[in-house]
Amino acid sequence: ESICTSCIVQVSSGCCEQYEAKIYLLSDQEWKEELKNLTKLLHRTEEPDREEADMWDRDDAVEEAIWKLQMFYGNGAERKSYEELLRARPKGKIPTSRIITLKAEEAGELSVKLDPYIRTQRRDLDGESAETQIWPLIKHVEVTLPKSELIPEGVVLVDIPGTGDFNSKRDEMWKKVI
Repeated sequence: ESICTSCIVQVSSGCCEQYEAKIYLLSDQEWKEELKNLTKLLHRTEEPDREEADMWDRDDAVEEAIWKLQMFYGNGAERKSYEELLRARPKGKIPTSRIITLKAEEAGELSVKLDPYIRTQRRDLDGESAETQIWPLIKHVEVTLPKSELIPEGVVLVDIPGTGDFNSKRDEMWKKVI
């Protein structure tokens, strides 16, 4: 079971009394583009003259694409075409606002609520929670803490997945933010 941060998480302090997290999901159009890229990757034939390093990178990308599709649509999704997946029902419920807001009185409580959304864990797909099932849609997360001396107003801490990650997609993600 591997665990890693799966999306960009920004942490700042504000004037609110509670701990709050806003989870921003991909728009319908952004997901369709991602879905098109995932299915294209899975249904592309192997090119025999590619270098070994490219093969490792592609193998990792294929594994992640399969995992995302299975997580979102269920087992067997990786064998379906883009058009079939557009018609398929996702396993999890997607809020129409494309924003999920979580609140808690204590930091630990918010951490427990937020964890299924921001950490990917490889395990049996049948036992996944609704939060984990929509993981592939998460664009980024903004966490706001009550006013704090540890994080002065205006300072934003950013947890970026993939700095030096073997997964090229996550490795590219941090470069776009900085």
